[in-house]
Amino acid sequence: MSEERRANVKEIKAMIQVATLAIPRERESRDMYRKAAKNAPGELSKQLFERLAKDEEQHALKLKAIIKYLKEELDRLKD
Repeated sequence: MSEERRANVKEIKAMIQVATLAIPRERESRDMYRKAAKNAPGELSKQLFERLAKDEEQHALKLKAIIKYLKEELDRLKD
């Protein structure tokens, strides 16, 4: 394996690690916003917190897709 390829593998592994660590944080944020929506004093704030919760869930899904892509790239580089 070339030096450049080794560097790419190392970089992809680091990106996978960061994205993997970020998913639980996105879920924690989602849960916090859901709780805030449940306890919101009015409809406007409830809608805002529900939207923010949805955004955090989408972030987690995007991170999962990124991880999948990066793992595929990693497999390709290792071949």
